[in-house]
Amino acid sequence: MAAQLMCRFLVPGTYSVSATATAANDLEVTRHSSVSVVFPDRYYTVFIQNPDRQVRSDAYRVLLRRIDWARVQQSITPLILLYDPDKGRNVFAADTVFEPEFEGVDVLQGLKLRIPKLTEPARGLVVGPLEALGVTVTEIPYAEAILSIERGAVDGGFVTLGDPTIDLLDADLEDMQAE
Repeated sequence: MAAQLMCRFLVPGTYSVSATATAANDLEVTRHSSVSVVFPDRYYTVFIQNPDRQVRSDAYRVLLRRIDWARVQQSITPLILLYDPDKGRNVFAADTVFEPEFEGVDVLQGLKLRIPKLTEPARGLVVGPLEALGVTVTEIPYAEAILSIERGAVDGGFVTLGDPTIDLLDADLEDMQAE
């Protein structure tokens, strides 16, 4: 009789994996292996376009904390990276800390964001909190988000990030896109 083990990794990295098999006569065998997980050029992020660096920074800060991104990430397949202005780098959604009482939410009032059409529960975890913060949310296919932002029709939205090290405070859309 053969057994198959499966592991799911939500973030890239190198992981140590081990498995122990026990036979009917209590004989045990353990094997160890290293597994490298990569997601080449396929990250999703929320991009905010505003000429004022401080406003963008504050908006990223609120978005990072007022949405339960770890739960969103658990319910969808694409890996989500979010810009953390306090760390000056992108962080994995699965590693964020949800702070429902985080202050400064007025920076999002009137913001227009385009997001992809998400299935539940991800949709409810993103759309409901955004609308409660005063954000106008439009759901569209990923491919249309870039054009909407470039034309100034919206203030931002979910876009593809080609390089996880891009600083979103200084990035423009051309730098971010994977080819």
